[in-house]
Amino acid sequence: MVPGRNMQKNGYQINLRLILGLVLVLGFFTVIFITTMLAAADGANIRNGRKNAANGDGQKQPATAQNESEKASLFGVYLGLDEGSRQLTVYDISSRREVLVSLSGGAKISDVYGQIISISQIEPGSMVELSYIRESGKLTDMSISSKAWKYVGVTNFSLEPESGLMKIAKKQYKLADKTAVLDGRDFVSLYDIARQDVLTVWGYEETIWSIVVTKGHGYVKLRDYQDFLGDYISVGYESTQQITEDMMITVREGEYNLTVENVDYSATLRVRVNRNEITYVSLKELGPRAPKYGRVLFDISPFGADLFIKGELRNYANEIELPFGKYPI
Repeated sequence: MVPGRNMQKNGYQINLRLILGLVLVLGFFTVIFITTMLAAADGANIRNGRKNAANGDGQKQPATAQNESEKASLFGVYLGLDEGSRQLTVYDISSRREVLVSLSGGAKISDVYGQIISISQIEPGSMVELSYIRESGKLTDMSISSKAWKYVGVTNFSLEPESGLMKIAKKQYKLADKTAVLDGRDFVSLYDIARQDVLTVWGYEETIWSIVVTKGHGYVKLRDYQDFLGDYISVGYESTQQITEDMMITVREGEYNLTVENVDYSATLRVRVNRNEITYVSLKELGPRAPKYGRVLFDISPFGADLFIKGELRNYANEIELPFGKYPI
């Protein structure tokens, strides 16, 4: 046995054990480190996934109930309901455009006082406030606006479409660029409104946005009037005017007395005037023939002398109109 070799062998074994122990400890800590890092990475991915889902990042998901309930609102003029499609048309006075809104069974419809009513009780031309679901366009609630003003039974008015102005009584208003004008179920022009009409006017602040003709006008055209030329005629509330060739009289719709008269004769008949229609009236059977007239110019000297015709004192400074016939002077 050689002592030097044994000592060398024992030292070698000691070094080998030390190295193996260090390797095992280092491997153990390496495994723990890798496991910890992987767990941290998975946690970060989970947190990022939750954050993306909350922010709506990534792929587009179907609309949620919250998105579906996002509402839009507007203030404007209700133009009507299409019964077939169940869509309302409203003119938004802010965006100056027409908006289509679907009428659903759950929509809340109310008057200006908040009372529940049906959509049929809101007249086209009314100013309304409404809300609808932006995504689907479904109406949620609509009410007659409390912000707008409304004048009913307007007869004392004047229109100036070229100037964009309308005067009601003594107050002047501006006409909107697209003022809605309804005559019955029809949309018409401002030029179709006659002074004989009765109106309902809707507006906001100093601007008129809607005019509804609640009582319109028609026309009376005379037939067989030749024997009555020069006589005077009145229909209802219309001022008396002289009968002329091919005359046509604008009259508010309704039933009225038509009266023809001259100095010696007056006759009346009843006529019915319908909206936007011509009513033809024959004067042929209207009593005796109207007398024909002549004009007489007197030249009297000395000027200032009194002139009596049929015992009546007359002024002869201008022509005197007399029915045909003989007169004591």
